Amino acid sequence: MCPQIQELTMVASVGKNFANVYVSESFAEVDRTVVTVYLEANGVEYKHFTFVLGKGKTRVTLTELGEGKYNCYAIQFAGEEKAESKISFEISGSDNIVEMLGEIRDHLKKL
Repeated sequence: MCPQIQELTMVASVGKNFANVYVSESFAEVDRTVVTVYLEANGVEYKHFTFVLGKGKTRVTLTELGEGKYNCYAIQFAGEEKAESKISFEISGSDNIVEMLGEIRDHLKKL
C-alpha cells in the first residue's frame, strides 16, 4: 500500500532581488523538507538551488536573484509520509536605474 501524499502549503515574500519562501509543517514530527528552486525561461526550468531543511526549519532565503520567473517545489518527509507543494513568483526588472533617475527628475521638477 502506498502512503497517501498530503498537501503542503508554501508562500513567498518577494522583494526587488530576493525572496523568502515559507513552508508549513504538515506533520507533528517533520524529518526534513527539501525545497528545490528553478528559474523558468522559454518554458524550460533550470535548477537554481536545492535546500534541505531540518526539523523546525520553515524558511528559505533566496538572495541576489535575477529578473525572471522562479518555480519552487517542496517535499516534506515524516517517516513514510510525505507532503508536496509548488509555488511560483517573479522578480521584476522594473526597478532599474534609468526608471529611478526618471522618477527623481520628475520629483525635482515639482519642487
